[in-house]
Amino acid sequence: GHKKGEHPTLETLTKRAFGNYRRRNFYKKELESFLLMSRENAMPPLTIKGSYAGAMGYPQFISSSYRHYAVDFNQDGKIDLFSDPIDAIGSIANYFDKHQWHDFGEIARPITLSGAHLKYTTRSTNKPKQNTQYWRNKGLNIDSNIHNKTKLAFIRLPQQKIDETWLTFWNFYVLTRYNHDNRYAMAAYQLSTKIRQQFNRNNH
Repeated sequence: GHKKGEHPTLETLTKRAFGNYRRRNFYKKELESFLLMSRENAMPPLTIKGSYAGAMGYPQFISSSYRHYAVDFNQDGKIDLFSDPIDAIGSIANYFDKHQWHDFGEIARPITLSGAHLKYTTRSTNKPKQNTQYWRNKGLNIDSNIHNKTKLAFIRLPQQKIDETWLTFWNFYVLTRYNHDNRYAMAAYQLSTKIRQQFNRNNH
């Protein structure tokens, strides 16, 4: 959240909504949401800056996400994702909650897949649809402590020599609702693991 962007958001969205851009209809809706967001939060639209694609504030929310998920987490009477990290953290948590994050649920585990089983993996977003029993019946060697009814998916992450293969749970899919790139979701998961490990060491 340190780099919030220096591009004037109104100009960015207007150019993308009415210029020669592939997702013009998407940006027209985001432009409308931006103007409503500005009015609802008493923010002068010409002063707002964000990323080159129109994402804003600490969490880099697009306009529609700002309107739907931003919250006044510190209860000071205003929502501010540009200069208030408490509101930003609460809004990210609200985003995950609204996308059905499972508290204390697992996110991902490395898994060794080869040969015919690699066809079940994807480099793009993969929503868990089939349960563990289904995959065991397909011959996949899945850890015995994962319940038969737990839904799973499998992804590949490109590496220099050989792709990494991962078993992913529902919460990994929720991370990809925030950013659709599997690499982003995995980086967020692995960083959170490091932070938790350091926190636990400091409190023992």
